[in-house]
Amino acid sequence: MVIGPGSLFTSILPNLAVPDIAEALRRSSAVKLYVCNVMVEPGETDGFSAYDHVEAILRHGDFKLDYVLLNSEHASEELIRQYQLAEMIQQYHWLQGLELDTDRFSYAELLARLDLSRLPELPEADRSRIQVLYRPDVDHRIPAQVVQEPLLHETVIRERNETLRVLRHEPLKLAGAIVRLLERHYTSANG
Repeated sequence: MVIGPGSLFTSILPNLAVPDIAEALRRSSAVKLYVCNVMVEPGETDGFSAYDHVEAILRHGDFKLDYVLLNSEHASEELIRQYQLAEMIQQYHWLQGLELDTDRFSYAELLARLDLSRLPELPEADRSRIQVLYRPDVDHRIPAQVVQEPLLHETVIRERNETLRVLRHEPLKLAGAIVRLLERHYTSANG
């Protein structure tokens, strides 16, 4: 059973709130694999480690995970900075009690309206606020086998009349990683 990838609070946990789904996960003897997100979600999972993601899932689903598949590739500094700017714009508007009027203004126009010239460089240590990577200081507590694979894919999406570069799981890399993981699992179990 593959859980994820997807928004932790709006895709994964709502499914676990359905009693029959949670019960099926508890009762099933199938291999259970969580595919952890490659990026945090501003305002939802800021600074979450892989352990934080897993802990939320297990707290709500109360079942045993066998594996956690985690991206091992670092995003480019340029894209990390783009995500940081997007997060800062969102936080600025929350602090001001404003809603983002993306119907009136594009992301680029919002950036131009804000004085972000004094924005500090993003230190390497703060990358974990934006990108989900293995963090030995906390992720060693994950109660499942952690498998790290290079899974990143930079793509372009259209959102509200705007073109954005985003990071996602690369579908073929993800499929290959899942197949390899299951092959190793069943080879070791049978052999």
